[in-house]
Amino acid sequence: VYMFYLIITQKKLADIKNDFINNMSHELKTPISTALAAVQGMQHFNVLEDPQKTSLYLQTTEGELKKLTSMVSKILNNAVFENGSFEIRKQQFDLKVALEELIANHKMINPNASIHLNYTGNEIITGDETYLKIALSNLIDNGIKYAEKDPVLVIECVNALEGIQISVKDNGQGITKDYQERIFEQYFRVPKPDDHSVKGHGLGLAYSRSIIKKHSGTIQLKGSDESGSTFFIFLPK
Repeated sequence: VYMFYLIITQKKLADIKNDFINNMSHELKTPISTALAAVQGMQHFNVLEDPQKTSLYLQTTEGELKKLTSMVSKILNNAVFENGSFEIRKQQFDLKVALEELIANHKMINPNASIHLNYTGNEIITGDETYLKIALSNLIDNGIKYAEKDPVLVIECVNALEGIQISVKDNGQGITKDYQERIFEQYFRVPKPDDHSVKGHGLGLAYSRSIIKKHSGTIQLKGSDESGSTFFIFLPK
């Protein structure tokens, strides 16, 4: 019985990794092809003679290379998060300002996104600002990616007993109960008819959980239906 269970478990892990590799291959090809097309356009279609087109092609190439850099960085960071070897450096910082910066960055990339911040908790907290911004950015990014229409997110921060609570509510597709327990697993993505319709690697929420655990906090999904999902983070003082 144990051997049968072991074989089934290994097969599931192999399937997950194969899906991850297939998705990653697809996502890597897109920015490479786009950047290559832009460079070829500048070489063969007299684009360099038109400053406006040159600027557009260079911006396109830069944007696609940034996407590649982000993907590679996530893969390299995966091993670090997986074995828990990363170290956090706690210091006081302004969480409200950090969230405002994150929101501004996401709005710049996604102009159609509406992101509201309701902040009533302590603004100065102790933690690793860089890593906490990564954890929160992943939640915002997911809320935007999985919205079926213009994304609407509401972020709330309130004081809680012995700490602070942050909630991120989106208007995405929701997550069925069958998958809610698995969304924090590495490489896991909620199955969709077209796996390539939403870009992702199944790593973001796993990263976020690792970061929050390093801060002795918790991250949970509470409430998810067709109107969206709400994630709660608790950070102790």
